[in-house]
This record gives sequence, structure tokens and C-alpha cells, in this order.
Amino acid sequence: METLNFIVCPSYHGATLLSLLLNNHSAVTSLGDTIPARKYLGSACSCRRAVRDCPFWSEVLEGLEATRFTEGEKVLPLWPRISPRWQKWNRLAALGLGTVAHVAGPRTWSLVGRDRDEYADTYSRFYALVRRLHGTQLFVDGSKSMSKAFVLASIFPEADVRIIHLVRDPRDYHCSNLKNNPDTATLASSTREWLDRHLAILAMSKMIRRKKYLRIRYEDLCEQPEQTVATILGTLEVDYEDLFHPQTEGRKNHVIGNDTMADFDGTIRPSTKWRSRLTAIDVRQIERRTRPLFGRFGYRESARQAADGL
Repeated sequence: METLNFIVCPSYHGATLLSLLLNNHSAVTSLGDTIPARKYLGSACSCRRAVRDCPFWSEVLEGLEATRFTEGEKVLPLWPRISPRWQKWNRLAALGLGTVAHVAGPRTWSLVGRDRDEYADTYSRFYALVRRLHGTQLFVDGSKSMSKAFVLASIFPEADVRIIHLVRDPRDYHCSNLKNNPDTATLASSTREWLDRHLAILAMSKMIRRKKYLRIRYEDLCEQPEQTVATILGTLEVDYEDLFHPQTEGRKNHVIGNDTMADFDGTIRPSTKWRSRLTAIDVRQIERRTRPLFGRFGYRESARQAADGL
């Protein structure tokens, strides 16, 4: 495999939006969440058919013989199937082997050679099949998982890895988390998830040797879309094209993700919901709890913004 391309971030960071834009490029395929979840097979693909009834996804899953994978939340395995019955163990084992492989070399994976080969073959075939069906050169995996990128990069050490690390203001992330998970989301859980996920992405990215790493702020994508997209396309090593339009090529209109997909018209709308929805106390708490990365990612505390007249 020559290249591995990933969008990595926590949920509610704009990954589906970025996938929709990249999928508009004539040389690029990006399918949003990338691998359908079993419980959402009845949900709509961006072509407006249910995923289980979508001709594109039916051809892909049949071509990969996906029915042989009966366990796990996704129709294709997220990790090598070292222990089919224990999905959490699979993830931990894969991350452990991947960590050693990044340090000591890919022979580490020979400990579970058959499981590694099945996993590597599945994703090699998946990426190649989708590129062939779409007539594109690059596949950008928008499943958001840094762990998956880390494991695949350790299995294919010869591949050039491109990581697009998408970050979002933790204050706005908390608003989205509250909206989507009203029964479970708290300020403490939002800030902990935001911080832990981004720290993990930074740590795992650092271990991958043959990589291009690009950090993009969701706010910059909204406020400076052309400039930000040009930077992303440069990292992917493809020519600039206007991506700010609905998907007009039917064979590529099969993104899976959130509700923005089917009605996407190419317009990007900035989001600063936190300014009206969060109390001053909540804002200060979020800024304090995420401080190890808050300033590093270029965000400014609300008190400082007010002092500067922003």
C-alpha cells in the first residue's frame, strides 16, 4: 500500500463536513464514517437510500465478503481479529502490537500473522475497490480513529501516512455533546473526552515515522475555507479544485455520517454556539480543564478575547 490517508478527531468535530468536501475532488474519495455500523444499516446514505439498500455499499460489502465478519459494531473489523469474542481485547492487543511494531519493526505482527494478514488484506481490498468504483487516486479514511490509523501504519511501514488532525473549540464541542447526548454529557465528561482524545492523537502520531501531519481547526475551515482546503489538498499532494458545491457525480455520492450529508450544498456555516448557550462559569471551567492543549491549538480564553474587543 503506497499511501494511507486519515482524518482523525473526536466526534462532533466536523469530520463529515471535511469528508464531503474532499469527496468532491475528482482525484479523492472520502466516505465519512467509512465503515457502516451494523445498527445503522437502515440509516440513509448520502444517496438517500438506506445503507443496506444502497447499490454502492451492497457491491462493496459483497466484494469484500463482509458476511464472514459477524462480530463487532461495524460490518468490517476495526482491529485484527485476534480474539473474535472479545472486541475490547482486540483493540488493546492491536494497539500494544502496533506500539512495539513502530519501535521494533513490523515483524512483531508475525505473532498473530494470520489475523494481521486478514486485516491487512481486508483494508487493502476495501480502499482499492472503492477507488476503482469511483475512478479516483486517493482514499481518505474519515472514520476519525487515530487508533486504526496507528495500527494500519504499523502493519504497512512502507506506506506514506498522511494524518489530518481536525480540532474544534472545546466550548463548542461541549455544546454539540450536550445536544447529541443530553442524558449523559456533562462538562466534566466533555472536557475529559476532548483532552484525552487529542492527547492520544498527538502521542500516536509522533510514533509514526513515514508521515505528514497536518492540524486543522474546524473554525479555520469555516472562516477561511478556500485557504484551509488548499492546505489540506497540498498535504494530500493533489491539485486544488473548487470543492464548495453539492456532490454532482452520482457514483461518488455515498458518504455515511451525520444528517448534514444529504442536504449539503457546499455552504459552510461557522459555529460559535457556546457564546450564547454557555454560562460564564461553564466557559471558564472548560478553558481551565482543557488548558494543556487549549492555547496550543490556538484558542483564546474568553476573558482575553473580551479585553481585546473580540
